[in-house]
Amino acid sequence: MNELQNLRASLLDKVNYDVNEARKCFNFIVGDDSCKAQRVNSINPKDYADGVYICYNDGHNELYDGNNPKDDVRGIGLVVGSHSLCVSLEDIDDTTLTNRDGESGYGKYISDWDLARMDYDGAENTKHIQEIGTDIKLADGEYIPSLGELYLIYLYKYEINEALSYVYGKQISGECYWSSTEGTPNLAWILYFKHGNQNFSRKSTRQCRVR
Repeated sequence: MNELQNLRASLLDKVNYDVNEARKCFNFIVGDDSCKAQRVNSINPKDYADGVYICYNDGHNELYDGNNPKDDVRGIGLVVGSHSLCVSLEDIDDTTLTNRDGESGYGKYISDWDLARMDYDGAENTKHIQEIGTDIKLADGEYIPSLGELYLIYLYKYEINEALSYVYGKQISGECYWSSTEGTPNLAWILYFKHGNQNFSRKSTRQCRVR
């Protein structure tokens, strides 16, 4: 465990495993202002074991166990090996990915099916989507998942949906979702959450969901 995890474990022991009391003590030691400044949209996988987490607006994350606080939740976290992400509580309903086709000189188009599902660079991909032009509104720190990241969400859809329902979020549906992984200037990859199939689609005309 890292230093902060050791501190949390020690506090839990001191207060007889009263999580809320331990959190108050932790915030007092670290400082409320600094905790609020550490608001995060993802989880560093070096600091957390594999699993589904509740991500809070004050920057801390808790392994989901069905007894977590439900207030001030930012999203549902997922850690799988060296990969991690924080899933938003709501979908963006049916929308195009971009409002025009992209340029031919972009160097990150991935047209190979197998290579596309190995793309985990959603944050960087989203910058290019925004450069092309999109109507998808994202808060600071949010991004459109890559195809690889969507597959992680799909593989843990049951567990993530359980945690989403617990914190009153909107469950991930069985519909098609856009990834930020582009295949060509006019096509991007989508994933169907009903059966896990991936496909190309016209990013300036096709309507899919975004999480």
